[in-house]
Amino acid sequence: RIEGKDRHFRVSVVPLDHAQARALVHVEELTEAIANEARLIRAESLAHLGALSAAVAHELRNPLAGISGAIQVISRSMPPEDRRKPIMEKVEQQVRRLDDLVTDLLDFARPVAPKFSRVEFTDAMRSVADVVTREHPSLKLRFNGAGRAFADANMLQQILLNLVLNAAQATGGEGEVVVEMTEGAIVVNDNGPGIPEANFEKVFQPFFTTRSRGTGLGLAICRKLAGAMNGEIALVRGRLKGAAFRVELPLPPT
Repeated sequence: RIEGKDRHFRVSVVPLDHAQARALVHVEELTEAIANEARLIRAESLAHLGALSAAVAHELRNPLAGISGAIQVISRSMPPEDRRKPIMEKVEQQVRRLDDLVTDLLDFARPVAPKFSRVEFTDAMRSVADVVTREHPSLKLRFNGAGRAFADANMLQQILLNLVLNAAQATGGEGEVVVEMTEGAIVVNDNGPGIPEANFEKVFQPFFTTRSRGTGLGLAICRKLAGAMNGEIALVRGRLKGAAFRVELPLPPT
């Protein structure tokens, strides 16, 4: 582990019968090769999972729409004092939750084709901040610095919106979220409870979640989008006590 990152090496030792040397030591770094292999394996696994997710989502969407419509008709036909009305409203809430899951499944399965351009991070963050502060008016959201990347503006906004909303939820909507921007990199920090180190890689696995109402697809979608833009996303040690996610993207061509 060098400068906070895992690096891989192959070391070969060949014994020598020579007056000036007893062995020949050859050191070869394999970090990039292993990372590329891991990306290929992950991409293949996600492709299979994405195809299955799309099939399941399409099969669920139509029945859910029918159930939701029927529940709304029944609920609205009941008088306000009917004791069954709150039960129908809870059923409708659960149907909406399932519909959100179907939407996440379709987003996860959908092929992505980035439209690359020069993207200013401050522009993306202003759009994200408008959405987040409307949902969490008590949140202390700050973004510092500036930077740019060669990326898809809409995909970057989707990644940042997901990360900042996750951070807001981790702090109960009333904590602190700091977004730091430099050339080709953005770090989203929060002062929530943080994530155990044992879960650092698990958080990007599809359907892994520690929240009772989470789908476990948000960060998987973020990693997929970052990869499509030739970038990376990782959970890192941040400046606040909670979690920190770092997004790295290619710089614009000169």
